[in-house]
Amino acid sequence: MAAKHRQNINAVESEARNLGVHHALRDNLRKMKKDIPNLLPVTPAWLRSLIKNQSLLSQMPENFFDIQAAYINAKANPDEPMKDSDYVDMMHAMYIPYTDLWRGDKAFSHLLISQNLPLKERIVPRLTELPNRIEEKLRAHKVLQKK
Repeated sequence: MAAKHRQNINAVESEARNLGVHHALRDNLRKMKKDIPNLLPVTPAWLRSLIKNQSLLSQMPENFFDIQAAYINAKANPDEPMKDSDYVDMMHAMYIPYTDLWRGDKAFSHLLISQNLPLKERIVPRLTELPNRIEEKLRAHKVLQKK
């Protein structure tokens, strides 16, 4: 399952790079930013409904629209700057369902947590928290093995 997910992410990411989608997404969001508050909250279901190409839709990871909606809703805040690296962070976040813990950069991790992304408890926003979170997971795993 994880290999298929990785394949799908790689295919979507490659196609997006080829089409310049990440730049188009960023540029369009910047242009729409003043209108976004009228659309809020953006939901994953609404975003999914905008994709008419069923072949493309079937290749998108299950949490793609959750991440997109969280990003759009967070970036609607005028004080929240959009960064060029956000697109790569969104692609990286698609692995969350397939990990026990997920580590992204501090700002993007906090963005996902603040928007109540499904599985947000797996997100580790600070590198300094990672060792303790790994230890907790290992202890929990050992307890389950003893039962």
